[in-house]
Amino acid sequence: GPGPNVITDEYLASIKTSSEWRGDVGYVQAGSDAPQAARLEYGFFGRDSLGRNVHQEPRPHFRPALLETQDWYMQRAAAIIQEALG
Repeated sequence: GPGPNVITDEYLASIKTSSEWRGDVGYVQAGSDAPQAARLEYGFFGRDSLGRNVHQEPRPHFRPALLETQDWYMQRAAAIIQEALG
């Protein structure tokens, strides 16, 4: 697929979500603090911390997921608000 290959579940387990309300606005975040997260999403070109020359193409997976689902979430939020208002 367009995202990274799953070799172990370690990276998947590092992906966390959180949600909160700030006043009348709801926020949801998803992400990972795993070392490979940024490399997978954006790629890496150059010398790494071990001195290896790396040419790693991006394997975006967070941004495409956001773009693919944002319309559904917006429509769902609008429906919930409409239902609450009667």
